[in-house]
Amino acid sequence: MNGIITTALAAALTLLAGAIQAADPRMALGGSPTALDPHFHNPGVNLSVAQNMFDTLVRMDADSHLQPGLADSWKLIDDHIWEFHLRPGFTFYSGAKLTADDVIFSLGRPITLVNSPAGFAIYTRGITGEIAIDDNTLRLTTNGPYPLLLSDLTTIFILNKAEAGGVATEDFARGKGMDGTGPYRFVSYQHDDRVELTGNDHAWSGKPAWDRVTVRFIPNGTARLAALLSGDVDAIEGVPSSDLASVRQNPALVFAQKVSARLVYLYLDSGREDTPQVTARDGSKLPKNPLADERVRRALSRAINRAAIAGGLMAGLGYPTGNVVPETFFGYDPSLPVPPYDPEAARKLLTEAGYPDGVAITITASRSPSMAPTTAAPTTAW
Repeated sequence: MNGIITTALAAALTLLAGAIQAADPRMALGGSPTALDPHFHNPGVNLSVAQNMFDTLVRMDADSHLQPGLADSWKLIDDHIWEFHLRPGFTFYSGAKLTADDVIFSLGRPITLVNSPAGFAIYTRGITGEIAIDDNTLRLTTNGPYPLLLSDLTTIFILNKAEAGGVATEDFARGKGMDGTGPYRFVSYQHDDRVELTGNDHAWSGKPAWDRVTVRFIPNGTARLAALLSGDVDAIEGVPSSDLASVRQNPALVFAQKVSARLVYLYLDSGREDTPQVTARDGSKLPKNPLADERVRRALSRAINRAAIAGGLMAGLGYPTGNVVPETFFGYDPSLPVPPYDPEAARKLLTEAGYPDGVAITITASRSPSMAPTTAAPTTAW
């Protein structure tokens, strides 16, 4: 991979407890949604909330395997036409029948929304045409072969056209347009505080585990853990790294984690002749970009102690990998080993490349690679 050091750490994904025995469980997320409109903005916390109330045509399990969703089957007609068949007789919360027109409306809606900081239109731009064959069947035409269509469709929530048509993004927080097919129904929302949900007994995936659920938003990790320990909530995500040891040792808590697709890696500015990110050791300008030399990139890879990062910085919640996806995911290549930590080999490679004294590199990071698992209160069981 030119320009990328695959010294990635596949980190543990935080999960909410799956079998809390409280009658009306209260769960706390590590962030607050930016919008309840399921097509407006796609950070993780928005998706975590929306997927309780809305379904997608195709679903993806925890290991990135595609599963039927609102569409119980699909087939490829030719290189750019897909046909989907909806589960027959399925209804929204309001009692309205789910039809192909609702799906077509939902697929077309993201591109109409303005001012989204990161919307969903990127997942639908390859679709150039939609047609309803009948109420339960639709065909999608793409702008050429589109092997990732099914994967992209796992991100687009299906809304009731009659209820959501013309509804402004901000009005979803007031309950307008919140007519979904998911396991839980919208009850109320308090900005930066909580969303209240009630069970949907007619969900296609089956009756949900609880009659009523409260999802709290507590961004501060210490406060989130304190809420769990005090009994204010029954489950949290994102335990602070400094508290991991005590949480794991606490017999009153249940700790859970799952390997995710999150990858922490270094992307190297190797594609241009000059880069402001690399200088000589004394800070002076170099005549050319060292990162353009494969030997320098290999030296950087050998100089990184992945095991130390995984065990120390990530508190044991990550693992070194030579791949860009976990072992259970599509695309994993078992022939790619984890590059070994070998400082002497790194020095030799730098010398061969003409940098026996090394270079100075500025590394810019958007976030800490440390991740956190989830705990649940004593009432939790598996």
